[in-house]
Amino acid sequence: MKIRDFLICGLCSMAVVSCASSDVIDDVLRSEANRIGFETNVSKNSRAMTNGNFNRFFVYASYSISTQPQPVNVFTGDVVTKGTNSWTYSGDRFWVPDATYDFYAYSCENQQMNPNISGHASFSDRVLQLNGFTANAKHQHDLLFASVLNQKRASDGSSTPVAFKFNHLLTRVIFTFKSAYPSGYTVIVSNPRLVNFRDKADFDGKTMEWENVERTSDEIEMNLSLATPTADITSATATTAPIYMIPFAYKKADVTLEFDVQVRKDGKDVLGRTIYATWRPTWSAGHSLNNVITITGGHTGLNSIRFTAEITKDPGADNDGWNGEDGTLNDMVFEAHGN
Repeated sequence: MKIRDFLICGLCSMAVVSCASSDVIDDVLRSEANRIGFETNVSKNSRAMTNGNFNRFFVYASYSISTQPQPVNVFTGDVVTKGTNSWTYSGDRFWVPDATYDFYAYSCENQQMNPNISGHASFSDRVLQLNGFTANAKHQHDLLFASVLNQKRASDGSSTPVAFKFNHLLTRVIFTFKSAYPSGYTVIVSNPRLVNFRDKADFDGKTMEWENVERTSDEIEMNLSLATPTADITSATATTAPIYMIPFAYKKADVTLEFDVQVRKDGKDVLGRTIYATWRPTWSAGHSLNNVITITGGHTGLNSIRFTAEITKDPGADNDGWNGEDGTLNDMVFEAHGN
């Protein structure tokens, strides 16, 4: 049976360095009670970074005091590591009486940013910036960020650990494929890939916003991973491994999901097509999007594709590390190429 090429239209519902001194004032009270310590909490749980597997972050801090004309840097990217009962770092710092502190920290799945791959962190004017951060095929990691501002030692001279509450800065994106073909048809999906997304940006620790979101080339593509190279979705869904994208509200439909579909009937090939689904995503920080693609068809071939999206919690988790959001509707255009 020869099946003609056609254009399929559908709807997509998307749920979806500074002049500061680095010296420390000499009259610090160097007691254990006055030592600066840390404690953390990842904002609920996510599949990538949880309180269980989160074990390292990088801290930046400075303080201001009336006796100093310039702020004083205390931490400049120092590594803080999770121990048995507490978080530790090398070279104790101590609270300065009457000083006001600002603390920042980040963790790229327990790793430091690499200027050659993922961008770099800078601490200027008492604010942590993540510059040139990339999220593409070469760099795929969950990114956590936290700040604790305007902190002082207690008036009675006591101190408690700086309590960092980390949040996810990226959008987690998943695609789930399912078939609505009639009984007797076998539907196989393979080679999913995402094309033409924006993969580089700067994060401003003061405004807590992504800026200068751009593409590093005109031909950006990232393969998506299924559990097996070819996924039979005849009676069960197939879901891609999560990817982490830079949050951005696209102004036009120029991001494309591509995947191959093969349909068989009674063991014989009925059709093979490459599907190009172009849409306008709205990706928000800390949101997890599961885009469910339902493929339907009949005896004459691939008739239509319906596209929906939903936000899902991690299986078995009481608390999800991503914020819920209702879907928005965008026009999505599909093209099918092949025999």
